[in-house]
Amino acid sequence: MGKKLYVGSYTDGDDGASLGVYAFEFDPAAGELRKCGAGVGVPNPSFVAMGLEADAAPTEGSAGQAADVWRSETGATRVAAREAPAVRRLVYAACEVAEQAMVGAFDAATLELVDLVAIDGGAGTCHVLEHPRSLAVYGADYASGSVCGCALNADKTFGRAFPVVRQTGFGLNSVRQEGSHVHTLSFVPGTEVLAAVDLGSDIVSLYELEEDGALRPSAAEVVRLPVGFGPRMVAYHPRLPIAAVVGELACEVDFFRFDADGFGWAPCSGRVRLVDSKIGAPTAAHVAYSPDGRFLYATVRGADVLVALELDEKGHVVRKRRQPCGGAGPRHFSLSPHGVWLAVANLASGTVDVFKRNVRDGSVKLQATTKVLRPSCAVWA
Repeated sequence: MGKKLYVGSYTDGDDGASLGVYAFEFDPAAGELRKCGAGVGVPNPSFVAMGLEADAAPTEGSAGQAADVWRSETGATRVAAREAPAVRRLVYAACEVAEQAMVGAFDAATLELVDLVAIDGGAGTCHVLEHPRSLAVYGADYASGSVCGCALNADKTFGRAFPVVRQTGFGLNSVRQEGSHVHTLSFVPGTEVLAAVDLGSDIVSLYELEEDGALRPSAAEVVRLPVGFGPRMVAYHPRLPIAAVVGELACEVDFFRFDADGFGWAPCSGRVRLVDSKIGAPTAAHVAYSPDGRFLYATVRGADVLVALELDEKGHVVRKRRQPCGGAGPRHFSLSPHGVWLAVANLASGTVDVFKRNVRDGSVKLQATTKVLRPSCAVWA
């Protein structure tokens, strides 16, 4: 039985050669990735995320091919759709454009564009996240150092925009940390506390939400990372209240234990360097736990490796393994729901590579590869 994989890509500067979002069918028996769809109509969908199930049919005039443009009092320009079929599952796309915050939504089955929203006050949206109760969708705005968001209608089309919450600050690296750069968002497991990872100012900001899903204007707690760490994203242990924060610039992982309410982050387990050599100016990218919590994986660009950290029952690192990532510039990877397959988006080499994972020792073996122009994200359905 095939597995479906969605791939986001950069579309800037390629004269239309990149279509944006791709769907692939992975055939484990044949070891092949076969393209089975493409989603167009949004610029630079550099990150994609699977949405939750939608229970209602689209409201009249709210879905279909991008057509109508309107501007709300809260500053959202929406490209609405017409005459699309009822949506059961969506794929959200963060549209990384310099001058605007923007998020798109595609039908997961057909990759038809369902809705597109541009939100004033933010820019360079590079990550997208749905509220755990589907109240809203949020974007991490790298260029403006902010968090944008808008309410979701019952059919998952975009509703009113929330006020953009801007962060301030800077870091040690004058090139990469001259100001705030929010890179990723996540909800602390079991809570509705939103964690915004700011690469530019070496912090993770924890936000509480209003009843409608909007962020409160000030962070309830700020987690500080070492100077120059350059935090990129957070991964959460599937069983333990532990968050692993990967530092892109430091090429390290730092661990924190948090309370049941999502706050009270305190360092634990020490800090782990992912690669020992600085040759090639290695920078860390994505990080994720295996479903059983026995391994933490991270990709490192420059060194172009996948690092597997083996963990004990308390979540402490006991062993480190470096493995090839299948190409160059591994920007993102994802594990299939049961943790058997691992897909890597190798941006620099223009490949998406699928590995079979040995669930006992954490090692991986290349099973399939395919060419994709400027792939930036690969997510299993």
